[in-house]
Amino acid sequence: DTILWRTTVPGHPNCNETIDQKPFNSFEEYAATEVTDFYSWNKFVGYNDYVTKAFDMRKREVPGPSRARMELLDVYPMTVQRPDGHVSSGECADCPGAEGFAKDCLHYFLPGPP
Repeated sequence: DTILWRTTVPGHPNCNETIDQKPFNSFEEYAATEVTDFYSWNKFVGYNDYVTKAFDMRKREVPGPSRARMELLDVYPMTVQRPDGHVSSGECADCPGAEGFAKDCLHYFLPGPP
């Protein structure tokens, strides 16, 4: 068995504004912005660090015969650079399937950021 864990990614505040949302040019450009604590988005880096360390410690242990393989999919660095793909951004205002969905600045339309 294989267990896949995806890191948690915060939303982008004000993604629903009508201004054109553009991707950040680099992770450093995103990191210079302020992440809101309104939805506890500011805690996601700490949560991801905890999980990354737990996975690293587990990999260092001697594997048992019935232990599931665990892999970490770290999507944080690339996803935080894409405020333009949220369900409420101007880019997705007319996306197929957008009708009837709540607009928010956390979730992405599929397939999501590259």
